[in-house]
Amino acid sequence: MKINKDLLSAFLVVLLVSAFAYTVVKESSDRELMEIRKIQENQRVEKYQSELRENAANQKRDSFKNILQQQNIGIGILSDNFKNINNSILNMRTEYDKNFNELKSTQNESDHINSASINEQFDFISKYKYKEYSGGTNP
Repeated sequence: MKINKDLLSAFLVVLLVSAFAYTVVKESSDRELMEIRKIQENQRVEKYQSELRENAANQKRDSFKNILQQQNIGIGILSDNFKNINNSILNMRTEYDKNFNELKSTQNESDHINSASINEQFDFISKYKYKEYSGGTNP
């Protein structure tokens, strides 16, 4: 009976040690599982926040792209307008030179412009009287 008692005692000790180890391992496992779940939840929250930041950044990028595109269109229009103004100025200059040379060639004998200053040109134009031009031939 003593052997049965010793076996029973040994079995109870093994059972208690096993129950204690199971409880410790289970508790440790549960704690680790909770930590893993917390980490996963934190990762989900961080991923969601990063997606929100990414969407906000994409919207800002798209907004700036639209603004840049509108500015480029405006710059193109402005450039075209400057080209048109420049062409108009060049055409006016050409027309002025042509008309001035024509005016010099149709002057009266008493009036003569030869590299005249602006004031002299103004004086000539203001005192210029219209006469029908005969084309250089006397009738």
